[in-house]
Amino acid sequence: MFTPLPPAKTGVAHYASMLIPALRQQIDVEAVGEADLRPATTDLRIYQLGNNPHHEFVYREAMAHPGVVVLHDVVLHHLIVEMTLARGDVEGYVSALRANHGAAGEAWARGRAAGLHSEMGNFLLPASIDVANRSRAVIVHNRRSALARRSSSDSRRSASLPAATGDAHQTQ
Repeated sequence: MFTPLPPAKTGVAHYASMLIPALRQQIDVEAVGEADLRPATTDLRIYQLGNNPHHEFVYREAMAHPGVVVLHDVVLHHLIVEMTLARGDVEGYVSALRANHGAAGEAWARGRAAGLHSEMGNFLLPASIDVANRSRAVIVHNRRSALARRSSSDSRRSASLPAATGDAHQTQ
């Protein structure tokens, strides 16, 4: 499982610190954090993916080696901005928005890079479609997120699993 781990200051790291011991009571789980990034020793990769710079290594791994993505945030645009525009990589930003949202995403990205758009596009163009479409499956934590994914992506199977306890809800 690729995930930020404590002491990373992100809710997903805290979540993983509780989830991994519970999972290990049932199955063998290998946790891979940024500090010990190494090739996974299993064919099934699980990615705990959120929307801040602590998740960059998870995003890059998920894009390179498809597996099961747990989208803690359906909107990954902020992460994409941090990985590209914040580092002066305009073409990387344009490419990412094009891959996620086609010509409209590309146009928005070029406008934002030129200073014509606000951060509103972060929410209008979630930038999670490409990683979801490359994945073997996607898990989100609520039905609203599952519906948002379904309306903006291909027809891959998604599951909505509450972050703590509760029933799982599958959507097509």
